[in-house]
Amino acid sequence: MSSAALSHHFGQGQSSEKGGVLGGVLTVSPAHRNTRKVLEILKEGCGIVGDEMRLQGWSVIIFNVYLQSGSSLQGEVNSNIFAKFLSVVQGLAVPWIAVGDFNVPAEDLAGTTIPSEAKAALVVPPEPTTDHGATLDYALVSKQLSGLISISVRWDVPFRPHGLLQLSVEGSCDMTFPQLPRYKQIPEKPVQPFQYDQVLSPLVWDGQHVHDSASCRFAAWSAAVGLAFDIQDGHVVRSFRQLDLRSRLFVGFVVR
Repeated sequence: MSSAALSHHFGQGQSSEKGGVLGGVLTVSPAHRNTRKVLEILKEGCGIVGDEMRLQGWSVIIFNVYLQSGSSLQGEVNSNIFAKFLSVVQGLAVPWIAVGDFNVPAEDLAGTTIPSEAKAALVVPPEPTTDHGATLDYALVSKQLSGLISISVRWDVPFRPHGLLQLSVEGSCDMTFPQLPRYKQIPEKPVQPFQYDQVLSPLVWDGQHVHDSASCRFAAWSAAVGLAFDIQDGHVVRSFRQLDLRSRLFVGFVVR
């Protein structure tokens, strides 16, 4: 894959007294995922960087973890990193994965309150992640992904003594999106049988009696339709025929 097709989030390492660089965290992702930076916690070259990626129909936040080597979770650097990390993930609604080199055995992290405070599950590979037999690389995942992730170790990498963690998400990760409000359906009124009165009644229009057969026939037909659909406007049928011509029957009024 060419460099033009990649985006990256680099957490700067710390300069050493010998002119080198200590630590540093780098996350690389395909550019078409429109990765968005959401978190960067760095202290003495260690820390966590977080990026939100848009996948097919859902989003996920990947936290790249590198904790201080030779220190416990209660050490100053690691404890400060986790305090800031927990304050962020406790308010997330988006599924997330924190994965990387924790530099402490998985059982040490499992023995703390960090997983419960983060409302997350610990996902540990089935084999050691270093060539000296320790499991220092693993993942902490949000509850939405708990049980959906499998993890394995690959050794064809140039950065031994650590192996490469490979994670797979197996299953759907539905997210809650805003929905349009649901409106109540208009109840259907029963339609009355259509009965057309063939007996034509004279009409009254502006005080004048109308005897035109076409107008009388249209008035009778309109009244029958209105009655079938329970449209009477509070008037009896005869009043509907004779008095409501202006609003309902004007188009059918014929003058010869």
